[in-house]
Amino acid sequence: MQGGTRKGFTSSVSQNAIGNSQQITLDVSDLFLSDNSFITAASSGQGNAGSILIQKADRIRLNRSTISTEINTGAIATSPSNIRIAADQLQLNNAQITASSAGTGRAGAITIRGDETRIADRVSLTNGSAISTDIRRTGNGRGGNISIRTQTLNLDDRSRISARTRGRGEAGTLDVFATILSLAQGSQLLTSTSSNSDAGDISLTVSDRLLIDGQQAGSNSGIFASTSRNSSGRGGAIAIDTTDLRLSNRGTISAQSRGSNDAGNIDIEADGLFSLSNSDILAIATTGASGNIRVNADQLQLDDRATISAQVSGDNPAGFIRLTATDLRLQNQSEISARSSGRGNAGNIEIAVEDSFLANDSILLTDAAQAFGGAIRLRASDIRLENDSDIRTQVAESGGNSGGNSGGNSGGNIILTADTILAFDDSDIDASAPTGQGGDITLNTDVFFGAGYQAELNSGETNGNNRVDVNASGERSGVVTAPDVSFIQNSLADLPARAINTDQLLANSCIARTEQGGTFLITGTGGLPAAPGNDAASVYPTGEVRGIPVEGEGANWQSGDPIVEPQGVYRLPDGRLVMSRECDFR
Repeated sequence: MQGGTRKGFTSSVSQNAIGNSQQITLDVSDLFLSDNSFITAASSGQGNAGSILIQKADRIRLNRSTISTEINTGAIATSPSNIRIAADQLQLNNAQITASSAGTGRAGAITIRGDETRIADRVSLTNGSAISTDIRRTGNGRGGNISIRTQTLNLDDRSRISARTRGRGEAGTLDVFATILSLAQGSQLLTSTSSNSDAGDISLTVSDRLLIDGQQAGSNSGIFASTSRNSSGRGGAIAIDTTDLRLSNRGTISAQSRGSNDAGNIDIEADGLFSLSNSDILAIATTGASGNIRVNADQLQLDDRATISAQVSGDNPAGFIRLTATDLRLQNQSEISARSSGRGNAGNIEIAVEDSFLANDSILLTDAAQAFGGAIRLRASDIRLENDSDIRTQVAESGGNSGGNSGGNSGGNIILTADTILAFDDSDIDASAPTGQGGDITLNTDVFFGAGYQAELNSGETNGNNRVDVNASGERSGVVTAPDVSFIQNSLADLPARAINTDQLLANSCIARTEQGGTFLITGTGGLPAAPGNDAASVYPTGEVRGIPVEGEGANWQSGDPIVEPQGVYRLPDGRLVMSRECDFR
């Protein structure tokens, strides 16, 4: 439909009328609405507005047009007016698909898919387009759910899919099943409440990849479940199940409550790569408790000031953060944190990494301004801190509420479990509490190395001293449990500029027996690592290591010369083992 004046289809119940309007059904292969065209089912009286059904379409295009169902102010409806669209392709350009209620009755649901047996090929929204369900301020009834099934779902240029309530009734839920989902240039998936009713949940199943990128006109691209400042409703939860999840350029996933109730939880499953670059995962509450953040990913990467954080500013505690990954990397001022700026305790952080945890110029932090610092538990095969990266359970020097601790705020405990823990470049492990009980620090490892680390110096300020600190100090210090590494700390010498040629050394060696014992001789034949089963040390001792003089040219082995395998492992008088073979002087 085109034209300068509004044109379209309408099915309605007039004001003061009693009765139901009819359903609008369109069986079309190609539907194009433009220039303020519309398809609307509405009720202003006592009766149900009809539903809208568009089916068997190959393509539906809306350009500055609307498809909507409405229960208007003062109207009473007993059944929702739903919108069901079955099409291979749905394209919205500065267009709207909405189901709302400002009267008494449920807002309609919106369902988009291919047909009854398959999903759509592509759904795209651009130029501020929207798909939404809404309980308006005068509305009394539950909001409609939104369900989308498509191969590809693209939102661009401040477009939105939202379910919200401003009246007396819970917001609807948002459920998306797609192969690829992309949010760009300030586009959002959103559930919200600005009333005393709860916000809806968001559930996303994206089998291939979910991409969130960019911002526009102050609006971040992302996924949001929120409550407004005057609301007493609970925030919605966000659940994401995908293979690859990538956020960049201020992309955001946020469950936030600005009102008096709690924020929702965030749960993310990413079987492949989960990367954040200059982006945020946030669970925030102003008065209530913040939600928890759970992430299970294969490769988890935070870069360029990326953040995963649970935060509160009231009397309730911050939520916990629980991350599970094969590898986890934090780089370039990235942060994983649980913070409390109010009287509530900071939340705990639990991280389980199958292989390596690497932090470079980044921080793992719990922070409490007026209460207890949360605990940090990190388990990995290898833990490496570089370039002033810290693990801290931080508390303020004083606060109005110490959670029953009369001596001040208490630092949270830090437990690190790994095969190796290596720290460099003024990276610190700090559970200090200036006016309270320092947290306990436990390093469950056989190998711990901290550049410049000295156990007796670990108190007071740890930043900017150009050494690694493990600090549990306070008015009452916590307990530091760490392996004894005094034999190696601060005793490493610089390597010579000219390193030994180990290939040549091994290839030019053999063991010769003497009357005084064995001698390790450099001869000119070759050597390789022992074969399986030849790792037992020789039963006789060897003597000194010395070279034997050789006359003529070609005595020193060089690359390309024949290689002779060693026969076994031989023990020197000082206990060292060498792989070699017995010399043959025939």
